[in-house]
Amino acid sequence: MAKSKYEIMLLLSPNEDISVVKKIADSVFGKGVESIEKLEDNKLRYEINNSKTATRVLIKVEAERKDISEFTRKSNIQKTIWRTLVINLDTEKGLNKKPKQVVDKRKNRNFENKFTKQNNPNFKVKKENFVKKTEETKLETKK
Repeated sequence: MAKSKYEIMLLLSPNEDISVVKKIADSVFGKGVESIEKLEDNKLRYEINNSKTATRVLIKVEAERKDISEFTRKSNIQKTIWRTLVINLDTEKGLNKKPKQVVDKRKNRNFENKFTKQNNPNFKVKKENFVKKTEETKLETKK
């Protein structure tokens, strides 16, 4: 089976050290671990195990699907690892793609206004209707 690249985000208890995560990752993935980063302590929107803060850990791994399921199983057994999120970077749309080059199409556009008097000789505004309405409204207001 082919190996894929994964990112694993973990929420740990704020008192816990990263060494627990390193032990589990090394035992499951071995040399497939690219990096393990401790991100800043995070304020949570809701309490998990009576705590409003947690430590975030990001693991970048190249592994097979069965190794990921084994890691998830072991992290679920561990009481100090509260949440796990696994993202497959190879199958997830748009995560490894480079942004497209933006082409400025405005240079090629023609900005001539086709609805002006100079371009259209049949263009006429009926001023009579506007004048009649204003005179009628003035007469009605005077009464």
